[in-house]
Amino acid sequence: MGTKRPADSMMALRLAVAPDFRQVLPQMLAGLRSEHSRRSYERAVKGFLVWLQDHQEPVTPTSFARYRDHLTAIKLAPASVALIVHAIRSFARTAAEIGLIGQPTYQALRLVRAPRLLGTRAGRWLLTAEVTRLMLAPPGGSLRGLLDRAILACLFAGALRRGECAALTCGQLTVREGRPLLVDIRGKGGRVRSVPLPPWADLRLRTWLQAAARCFHLRRVESEFPAAAAPLFLRVLGSQGRYQHPVWLPLSSEAVYQVVRRAADRCGFVLAPHDLRRTFAKLALKGGAGLDQVAVVMGHASVATTERYAGGGLDLDRSPCDTLRNPDLEPGPPGGGS
Repeated sequence: MGTKRPADSMMALRLAVAPDFRQVLPQMLAGLRSEHSRRSYERAVKGFLVWLQDHQEPVTPTSFARYRDHLTAIKLAPASVALIVHAIRSFARTAAEIGLIGQPTYQALRLVRAPRLLGTRAGRWLLTAEVTRLMLAPPGGSLRGLLDRAILACLFAGALRRGECAALTCGQLTVREGRPLLVDIRGKGGRVRSVPLPPWADLRLRTWLQAAARCFHLRRVESEFPAAAAPLFLRVLGSQGRYQHPVWLPLSSEAVYQVVRRAADRCGFVLAPHDLRRTFAKLALKGGAGLDQVAVVMGHASVATTERYAGGGLDLDRSPCDTLRNPDLEPGPPGGGS
């Protein structure tokens, strides 16, 4: 799971000829608190530098604007283009601070704006029956199946991001006032939150913990699992039921993505982990949960963000178009007509 993709290796090889700007990256990334943001910004900046090398252009406002237009031309989503533009502006600020580019150039680079995304994309979410199919997709009779079921429960019932899910420890699963909780989850912007869990999700997590701990005992492996500081989710080796066993290695966020992909493939869905957060927001609000509480569980700084996750206020049950008369049921004009 931790191996580099071919595109990443090729990018690193081509960046070796740009040592001056490569030294800016560590200093820029050090100022970001989120590991997810560091990965995204690093990849965005490296992509820009490779593009500059391929086109033999220096870092200028003109080349920056051309690269932004190139990203739009290849049909990259506006939100993705916006992230890349912000990353490059942050990179330019750091380069100016250490003297690699002049202040006039940096001020001109700041004026290059990302394309505006008007309105709200509906995104992808599941219906209640589809959630049930997805939650039951992993086979419950194997260790890997129990692991996958527990992860799916966290992503949906806990509304976790995949990086947050991968980083969970056993000590974060607890009970307060009779309610199962995942506590002290560190999300975007350094915000820390606690997430209540329904009993069925808590049962899935504890069933996985008991099965993994039993495997360590049967294999006579010295292990402190499930100690408080131990990773909640471990890698499982082996392809057949009774030969599967956990190893003392935490899951990566990419492994969490693959869990969702396996379950979605079994159901015939096209689904990403973040779609389960969107599904949580949509179904929780539809079930009567307060918008402010849904925002707290999801770790949003603003309820406006939560509204976007829930479809931007789009009501598919009581849509304005339902008030329109159906012309196909109206009597036609005299004399007929096609």
